Amino acid sequence: MTATAFGQGIDEFNRQQFYACHDTLEALWMESTEPEKTFYQGILQIAVACYHLENNNWRG
Repeated sequence: MTATAFGQGIDEFNRQQFYACHDTLEALWMESTEPEKTFYQGILQIAVACYHLENNNWRG
């Protein structure tokens, strides 16, 4: 993955395409090492939370 994939993930997040953002950034996260790994994980967790809120999944 490249900086282009990161930009795509951020663009998806900003367009509220949280599921797509998760898929894009998860690939980066899985390939990364610290400290980037924790950074990507944080963004992923926010995207997943937004996805669940969007779907009124309060337990998600």
